[in-house]
Amino acid sequence: MGKGDTEIELVSGSYLDLLDPDPKLMTAQVIGWHLSQQNRYAGACRRPYSVAEHAMLVARRLETTGEEAEVVMAGLHHDDAEAFLGDLTRPLKAQLLRYCEIEDLMMAVIWHGLGLARISETEAMVVKDADNWALAAEAWYLMPSRGEGWYQTDGLFDRNDPDQYRLCEGLRQSPRALIDTSGVAHRWLKMHKRLKDELK
Repeated sequence: MGKGDTEIELVSGSYLDLLDPDPKLMTAQVIGWHLSQQNRYAGACRRPYSVAEHAMLVARRLETTGEEAEVVMAGLHHDDAEAFLGDLTRPLKAQLLRYCEIEDLMMAVIWHGLGLARISETEAMVVKDADNWALAAEAWYLMPSRGEGWYQTDGLFDRNDPDQYRLCEGLRQSPRALIDTSGVAHRWLKMHKRLKDELK
């Protein structure tokens, strides 16, 4: 807990009120660092795998399918709320209605703070498709089940497709590989800056 019942401390040393977030605290540096520290899948992966890595995979997928820079940027930032709220598993998130309200508020404030352009509903669905593709790829390479029985992953990822295989190079790292979270944060921030330059 931070200073108040709804506040958390950020890596910057500032305190963020989860119910009344200040957009001035939403910097790419802070978001990238926090995302690089958040493990996906409740830590069940065969190696540490962060939300920042997932976000970059989604963005790269959107780039390879020819999406515009603003859609790719939306892919990179689609899970930014998890920087401050944590990564909850999909089944748990579906049970927490109040969480979804707070997540929506946090995303709106983050996008305002970063000055990101809103995308259309159609483009948002394209980002969601890339998100689900990444889910399927991650399940195949990182989870004990390889995603078998996951209804969200059926037919989305083709490991025999050379382009998809190349995109997943990072997922194929050894389970014993040491994951440098500061390096992940740096790569996430570098991608953010590159896309921001493309949007100028």
